[in-house]
Formats: sequence, C-alpha cells, structure tokens
Amino acid sequence: MNKPEFEEPDCQVLAKQESEHQVWPDDRHTDQVTAQKNSSYPHGYNKKLFLVDLICILLVFIPFFLCEANIVDPIHVGFYCEDNSIKYPLKVPTIDKTILACTGLFISITSIILGELQWLRFQELTSPMLLSSTYMTMIYRELSAFFFGVTVNQSFTSIVKIFTGRLRPNFLDVCQPAYLQCKIGYITNYTCTGDPTEVSRARKSFFSGHAAFSMYCVIYLMLYLQARMIWKGSKWLRLMLQTILLPLPLVVGYFGVQNYWHHFSDVFAGFLQGLITALWVVFLISDIFSSEKCLSSGSSSCSENQDSSEQTSC
Repeated sequence: MNKPEFEEPDCQVLAKQESEHQVWPDDRHTDQVTAQKNSSYPHGYNKKLFLVDLICILLVFIPFFLCEANIVDPIHVGFYCEDNSIKYPLKVPTIDKTILACTGLFISITSIILGELQWLRFQELTSPMLLSSTYMTMIYRELSAFFFGVTVNQSFTSIVKIFTGRLRPNFLDVCQPAYLQCKIGYITNYTCTGDPTEVSRARKSFFSGHAAFSMYCVIYLMLYLQARMIWKGSKWLRLMLQTILLPLPLVVGYFGVQNYWHHFSDVFAGFLQGLITALWVVFLISDIFSSEKCLSSGSSSCSENQDSSEQTSC
C-alpha cells in the first residue's frame, strides 16, 4: 500500500510570511531613532533651539508692546488749519482690535493644526511613534513661523507709527486743542485737552495695524491651503476657501476708513506690509512648500535643511 506523499513547505515562502507579520528589532530601533530626530522636543540641543526661538519671538514683540502700552509716545507733528482730513468726528470702531486679533489667531492656528493632521494622513509612516513625533514637529515648525511673522508684522507697524506720528482723521475731535487761533498756516504750538491716552493713539495713523494683521493672516492661510490641500478632489474646496478669505482684509480696511480711524493711504500701506511679510515668512522661513518633497524622499539633505529651518532667525 502506497503511503500518501506530502509536499515539503518551501522555506522561502515561510520566511516571507513570518516577515510580513513580525516587527524586527532593527526596524523598531530605526523608527525610534527617526522619531527622535523628527521630534521638536527631544533631548538636549533641540530644547535649546526651542528656547532660542521663543527668545527671538519675544524680542521682536517688544516694539509692538511698547507702542500698544503707550510707553513710547509718537513724535508730535503739527497740522494745517485748512486740512479737512483731520476734522472728522470720533466714532466707535466697528471692528475692535481685540476681537480682530482673537479671530485671526484662532482661525489661523486651527487651520494649521487641522491642515497638518490632514496632510500627514497621506504620508506613509511606519509606526505610531514616528507618526506622533512627525506631527508635533510639523505643528511646531508652522506655528513658530506663523507667530514670528505676526510679531515682525505688528512690531514693524508700531515702529512706523511712532516715527511718523501721522494724525488720524479724528485727531482734532480727540485732541480738542485749547485756545487754538487757527487761520492759515502750519500750526505746531498747540495743547491738547483731551484724554492723553486717546490723544497719543490719535497720533498713530500710519500705517493701519488692522489692515496689516488681517492681510498677513489671509495671505498666509491662502498659501498654506495651496500647499496642504493637494489631495485628489480638493481643488474646488481649496478655491472656495481662498475666495472666502480674500475679501476679509478689504472689509477690515473699509471700516477703518469709514469710521475715520485711518486715511486710505494708511490702509493701503498696511495691506502692502502684511502681503510682503506673509510672502517672506512662507517662502523664506516656513517650509510648507518643501516638506512634502522631503518627507517622501527621506534624503539626508532634506533632513538637514528641515533641521536648520526649525530655528527662527532672530
């Protein structure tokens, strides 16, 4: 009676099946090393870089703080008696600066956090540790670059305000000069009887901080969406969001002129300042247009470039 014949299992097939279901120690070690390299808060040296970045942002923030706290007064300039551009009444601003700042920062930060998470889903990462560390690194890079741009934008605006001292359209209503005998000519010798804090604020017309801040946030977010919303079928959604964002600075600038808080040239200069700052931060400081190429290729040169871009330039 013949015995049934059994085929001997192929060793190569068994080895391949085991490798598909087994995490080798070398691979785990590699993922841990890569996660440490990508982490924004690892040991030692990168913590120092984080501290340097924070110090840089705080230093750049100083001029804005000095201006907003009225610690440094703007230069005092005179005015022409026949200048009707500074004789408008004082009105309550339609868009409060605190509400504008909170809204702009909230939308920007939320968009960056959600955008980085959504974009990271399309990357092929090998372990949860690497996924988590890469996400934290990306969040740190984008938020630090964004906040550095905000501080530069607003501080530069404050410096210009202090050194120009341009009078707002409602200056005479706020100043209420005493014993003013205004005929014809340039008046430099006058004394304001209004609230000193409001008078100091009325000398900071050029250029519009509202316009600069809103334009910076909108241009940064539009370029951010252009870089991150690249998955299939996202084109029209991206265009719709960018179309919604684009007119928002125009609304802010319109109410600034309509409420007699700024001249038209103040708003235009603020738009230009915010636009230039946003382009500078996106293309020279942030890496949103290059991080996809670096993550997909995994080359050492890309890693070195990203490591160098983690630190904000003072």
